[in-house]
Amino acid sequence: MSTDWAETYRRVVLGHHRQPHNRGPLPDATHEALGHNVLCGDRIDLRLKLVDERIELARFEAEAGALSIACASMLTERVQGMSRQAASHFADQARAALESAADAPLPPDLGDLAALAGVRAFPSRRRAVTLPIAALQAALAGGGAVTTET
Repeated sequence: MSTDWAETYRRVVLGHHRQPHNRGPLPDATHEALGHNVLCGDRIDLRLKLVDERIELARFEAEAGALSIACASMLTERVQGMSRQAASHFADQARAALESAADAPLPPDLGDLAALAGVRAFPSRRRAVTLPIAALQAALAGGGAVTTET
């Protein structure tokens, strides 16, 4: 692990884990999906409130490790205000980037999610950071349950 990545991890990822943004219920959600990885026990319930095809609110509830919680926090913060189509495109791009080879270049618009790039070298950790993204993709597609375990 490089020194730069370790510092970014401490500052950004652990910050989002310790004080997650958008964590809590969303009673008037219009879209919802559950992400669950049985092997590690991570559960992310991601809820969205869309108004006129735009994400007005994004919230999550989680029983998960630091990586999944931090990713859900960053992700919900990032997609609020996006159109449904833009959020779907962003989720596809973020998931592909975080599942790519450890030395692959990252897209420039990942925002705080780029801080998770160091986990690309660890397959089991990739599953943790892509779980909230898979839940977002499922919620935007109509809901249901998803996993990133294969």
